[in-house]
Amino acid sequence: MSLIKLMAKTKLLPEYKILEWYPPFLFMGVKIKSVSSDYRKLHAQLPLRWYGKNLHGTMFGGFMAAASDPIASLLCGKIFPGLEVWAQNHCIDFLRPGQGTLDLKVEVTDSDVAQIREALKTQGKVSHVFEFYFTDHSGGKIARVRNTVYLRVNR
Repeated sequence: MSLIKLMAKTKLLPEYKILEWYPPFLFMGVKIKSVSSDYRKLHAQLPLRWYGKNLHGTMFGGFMAAASDPIASLLCGKIFPGLEVWAQNHCIDFLRPGQGTLDLKVEVTDSDVAQIREALKTQGKVSHVFEFYFTDHSGGKIARVRNTVYLRVNR
């Protein structure tokens, strides 16, 4: 049994804090600051570490990609239990250099949930695009993330 599964079973930490032990998150220092009880909102922070800097001394884009890639899929997996859920496409537009700890706030809106439910009901599957941002300490947008999540009724 993996350490993460053991931690989840023993309930030593809140479920959302166990995400911090996911190996890429642990290595990068990702901190999950909060997750709403219905899993529709998540706030994470990605610190700028010496080994996460690019040649210009700012946040390496791969760190932002690795930190943001699984989040929307994980939230959808909690909101829509029992479905096959995975990240189908992931695109980041870098708007400005990240020069310190970055915030990542992801929200699954009522509209997102309604669109997904309708498509699942009529087609049994859906590819849904979520858009969210990395921001700096003052709220300035550093990178725009578009993450397409594929959901399908298990066969």
